[in-house]
Amino acid sequence: MPARFRSMPAALAVLAAVVPAMTARAQTAGTGCSELAARYDEAIRTADGLVMAAVEHALKASDTSGALKQLGLGGQGVSPEQAVRRGALAALPPTTQGAVAIYLLRANTAMQALVWKGCPPPGGQN
Repeated sequence: MPARFRSMPAALAVLAAVVPAMTARAQTAGTGCSELAARYDEAIRTADGLVMAAVEHALKASDTSGALKQLGLGGQGVSPEQAVRRGALAALPPTTQGAVAIYLLRANTAMQALVWKGCPPPGGQN
């Protein structure tokens, strides 16, 4: 293999790490600390709400999925919070899992911007 192609995987790995960070910085350029904290809080609340609503719906279904039964959650008086702790998120449809992941990524982007700008963490003191 020619030498110029041997370093290609390493170069691609570096690009894969740098490009998302640069994109996140560009998306939050000119945004103040309070707005970034609000974005973070909103994304976390939305992800949490999606999870709780989906798990609650799955637990209330007349025929709980096989995955919920395997987790020991079928037909029990389990709260959505308890079900999530037991792994019920894994039993949710991929589209729901994807939506939750998108909001968690948005929260992560906001948190990274907070760190880059030297802002205090959301809900905390510096």
